[in-house]
Amino acid sequence: MFQYITFVFTSAGCIIGPFFEFTDFVNWIEMKGHYKDAPRGLVQGWATLLPVLGKYVYGVICIGIHMYITVV
Repeated sequence: MFQYITFVFTSAGCIIGPFFEFTDFVNWIEMKGHYKDAPRGLVQGWATLLPVLGKYVYGVICIGIHMYITVV
């Protein structure tokens, strides 16, 4: 029951509704299936920082190009 409540009331679920299956959510919480190799903790978590920052910069550049093209 508690797992289903957390599935429904996750931050994304409250805004747009659950967009993934409940079994996927349970596997993510319990770190099973294809989530068992996901980085976790402080040491492994830092390995994901640079790729995320790269995607963020790429997104900002794309938004800037879009704004330049549509406004000018």
